[in-house]
Amino acid sequence: MRFVLSEIPDWAVRVAQAAAPGADHTLGSLRHLDSAARMRGIATVKTGEVIALGRPLVATAGQSHTGRPPFEIEVDVLDNNALTVGTDRIMVDCHGLGVTHLDAINHFGVDGRWYGDVDARSAGPSVADWARRGILTRGVFLDIPGSRGDDWVGIDQPVGGNDFERALAASGTILEPGDALIVYMGRERFEPSNGPLKPISASPEGRPGIGKDGAQWIAAQPVAAVLWDMLDAYASDEEPFSVHLLIWAQGLALIDNCDLGPIRAALSGRSEKTALVVVAPLNIPGATGSVVNPLLVL
Repeated sequence: MRFVLSEIPDWAVRVAQAAAPGADHTLGSLRHLDSAARMRGIATVKTGEVIALGRPLVATAGQSHTGRPPFEIEVDVLDNNALTVGTDRIMVDCHGLGVTHLDAINHFGVDGRWYGDVDARSAGPSVADWARRGILTRGVFLDIPGSRGDDWVGIDQPVGGNDFERALAASGTILEPGDALIVYMGRERFEPSNGPLKPISASPEGRPGIGKDGAQWIAAQPVAAVLWDMLDAYASDEEPFSVHLLIWAQGLALIDNCDLGPIRAALSGRSEKTALVVVAPLNIPGATGSVVNPLLVL
């Protein structure tokens, strides 16, 4: 689906107009990530336990926007007398619904412009700008279905601002500039019963996730990044790509398709649902995203 400016929701245009004037448009939401935010993240570490949030890289059919397999690998094992050497070559679709990845600023724009009114046809920001600083900060875990008393977020109940407020109250903390939101919506429970999430173009029945009201709530928070398991909601009364529009409007760093079930269990006994988040994208100049394996350190 191609958007032109006249089709962009008014609320998203207002968010873009309110973006920090004179800000470094290569940083986007990482401008909130300073030493204080990093040290606040480090201070959450209590046991040193590490939980990886990356989904296995497999060729899951139907979860790529390109129609091609989201992941392919060629492995060679060669013998040279006593020495055996394994080599491989991989091809990865850094977007879609199957691969855990970071969306760069140049992944989502409007009318030929990226965040900060940068011309998308010229050399501009890419994932390399974020790779040079990485993401290391405090993550605040928001259990949306838990705060609702459900197993997962359903298609008919997009996540809104009230959901975020309840989940934030249950997290035992308050958001501070530079924090990362870890938004659990129950994907690992939803998919066995309802089938894998698919692109919006292949989801006429709709898709669960964060709706426009929830996107507006996120836009009002000084967060550095959002890690989530499901993505934008889609339904008859929901605008598509509401959260992804914040890449254009604010330069929001999104880490898509995280496996959040394990961290939900690990934090269940803590009164404060926080952990150190570490995300290190690949330094690929010009790339619109990067495969990542986010780490949470408890």
